[in-house]
Amino acid sequence: MNFQWRWTPIRQRIKLMLQRKELGAIQHIKYIGSFSGYNMLAYSYRGWESRTEEGGGFLFAVGSHMIDSLLWWMDEEITDVYGDLRTQISAYTGEAGPEIRNADDAFTFTGCFRSGASLLVDVFYPGVRGTGWTLEIYGSKGTLKMRDDEILECSFGGPFEPIEIEPFLPPANLEAPAIHYYNGLYQMVDAIYNSMTEHTTSASIPQFADGHKVQAVLDAICLSSKTHSRILVDYGPYIDLE
Repeated sequence: MNFQWRWTPIRQRIKLMLQRKELGAIQHIKYIGSFSGYNMLAYSYRGWESRTEEGGGFLFAVGSHMIDSLLWWMDEEITDVYGDLRTQISAYTGEAGPEIRNADDAFTFTGCFRSGASLLVDVFYPGVRGTGWTLEIYGSKGTLKMRDDEILECSFGGPFEPIEIEPFLPPANLEAPAIHYYNGLYQMVDAIYNSMTEHTTSASIPQFADGHKVQAVLDAICLSSKTHSRILVDYGPYIDLE
């Protein structure tokens, strides 16, 4: 349930726009990413990340955050999915011997929200040269585009116009990889702290129920990929002790 992506300013702005129905009724969401991971996968060990039985794979590592963002933005459940998990680079042999991989390094799934809006998610990590992240949200009043979690644009029938986002800047001396997580994680931890010390609440704080829903969607995608069939998402019984 460490869904810190919610807290970046650009994602908070998207959430606000959807809450205000600025795009109208949402019809379709396309969320895709491709990355330059070929050399890393082809010429180095991945360890536990290469093994499904140890929680490896990019669906769990990256797709879980994407699913939480989709559920949170839309504030409704995904009802059904059709998934495809792929292992493009299935082995590596180095000085320590061969590493046989069964975890995904690429995945795709389609589905529907309870409102009927459709969705397409596609991630490809082992590209020689990837193109990064793109999010497109299509509504009855307008279309939203987000690029690499940095650029946000909207069209309400005319040209796409940029939407200004007030940045939340990390400390100047912070280095990778921490700098990539600071923006959302700091604000999430701060909000959780305030909720405990000041008894305040925020709809952006991820709850255990959110993690439960994400896992239900992940399970459905995995089952769909194995059976080559569309799967209804079974959220099962969940007791909220709040």
